[in-house]
Amino acid sequence: MSYTGQLSNSITTKESQLFKSNLIKDWRNGMTHRVPIDATFQLFKYINISPSISFRDIMYAQRINRSWDAEKQQELRDTTYGFYNLYDWNLGVSANTTLYGMYKPVLRLFHGKVIAIRHVFKPSVSFSYAPDFTAARYGYTKTYDRIDQNGTVTAP
Repeated sequence: MSYTGQLSNSITTKESQLFKSNLIKDWRNGMTHRVPIDATFQLFKYINISPSISFRDIMYAQRINRSWDAEKQQELRDTTYGFYNLYDWNLGVSANTTLYGMYKPVLRLFHGKVIAIRHVFKPSVSFSYAPDFTAARYGYTKTYDRIDQNGTVTAP
């Protein structure tokens, strides 16, 4: 298990305006947290099983809400300030093993200079899952309808 955190805070401004700026409205800031957890253990003495799960959280101090103004026929952008989180996660499991074999060739094939050939076979299988975080149930994305002046709905 491990943890990684990253904080970002930046601004593009003139030097004379730097200390007059608003930390939330003028600065671009955010924080990211990552927590991966994984392990490896043996099953039946020969198969290595490695489950893993990873969680990421992104924190923002502002977001942009978009909507459609049917009268003006334009997209409206409204910036709201607050504390907003986006998160995602995924999980997986893999299994692998190592198989060894020996091949003893016919003596005359290599003129008796090769007694045996050792070969190694490493099969593995894995499964991973990450949900679709753009699905409506997570609430990260929203849609709106564009309505033209005739009242016809078109895709944005």
